[in-house]
Amino acid sequence: QGNQEFEVLSTIRGVFEADGYILDPHTAVGVAACHKLRSSGALDPARPLLSMGCAHAAKFPETVALALGKGVEATLQLLLADPQAQNHRHVTTACSVFRRPRLDVATLSPTASPPEGLAMILRTGADWESLLRDLVASVASASSSSSSSSQALPSK
Repeated sequence: QGNQEFEVLSTIRGVFEADGYILDPHTAVGVAACHKLRSSGALDPARPLLSMGCAHAAKFPETVALALGKGVEATLQLLLADPQAQNHRHVTTACSVFRRPRLDVATLSPTASPPEGLAMILRTGADWESLLRDLVASVASASSSSSSSSQALPSK
């Protein structure tokens, strides 16, 4: 697995250095496979090749930072410097989440919920389904209580 991780990181870095484009790790897997096929002779080097992006690199700033040899904040700034990213709400949201203080769910009691404004870190071996179901339920509960109170008609 270490070799695959190195291959993903080096593909992200290589594409950035060659083209100025920042791949997400999932797309980097596909691009690396295409590079392997080309170098093995399985694909005609004269034939154009198209690789479809699976996600945006802003969802993986820590991995991208590692690939580019930059800090996470510098990577976020680089990702947001793209004019298309500035107008894409999912990209700006992903970047803002990584700028928030983070809470390691391993330190929470099973019934605790993260304080408002904190992103959750889901660890290998954690019960992600329960954690996410609880989070969705708490957001839905907060949303319905705030919308019902804001929809209440004033008494005359």
